[in-house]
This record gives sequence, structure tokens and C-alpha cells, in this order.
Amino acid sequence: MTFYAVLQAASEQYAWMSHASCRTLPRDAQTLLLFYNTPPPPDILELCSSCPVRTECITYAFDHHVEHGWLGGVSPTRRRELGSPQAVFDVLGIDPPDPS
Repeated sequence: MTFYAVLQAASEQYAWMSHASCRTLPRDAQTLLLFYNTPPPPDILELCSSCPVRTECITYAFDHHVEHGWLGGVSPTRRRELGSPQAVFDVLGIDPPDPS
């Protein structure tokens, strides 16, 4: 596989990220949300609850064993407690991402 093919595959696999509500936040707010385990300000977390790719974000956190950040608005501790994306979806009352 060529380097370009690898980049293209990664680009397609993570295209959902370009639709994340948090992409519009200032860099310091993104850092609080994505890289710290302490709760970000409520207004930042509010973005997650209405984000069009929230389920993809939560799934990404589990698939990649992300142990930091509030991906999908869910703390690392809560992700560990629940143990799977489906358990998080059930608790939050949201539908899992479309498998396509």
C-alpha cells in the first residue's frame, strides 16, 4: 500500500471528525474537552449533547482505548464503568452510529 493510499484510507475512516461540533471551539477549549480528565465547562459539554457525530466520537474512544478527555461528552471514568459503546448509548438513550 502506498503512502497516499494509507492517507486516503485514514481520511475516509475519520471523515466524521470534520462534522464534530467541537471543531469550532478555540484551541484551548478543545484541549480541555479532548485531553483532560477534569470536567470542562458546562457550555463546552453542551456541544456534545447535540453533536451530529456524538456516537462516532464515543465509539472512537472505545475502539482506540482513549483514557483521557470527555469524548462524546462522556468522562473517561464513566466510559470505564460502562465498558462498551453500547452501554453508553443505552444509558444516554441515544442510537448507535449507522454501520455504513
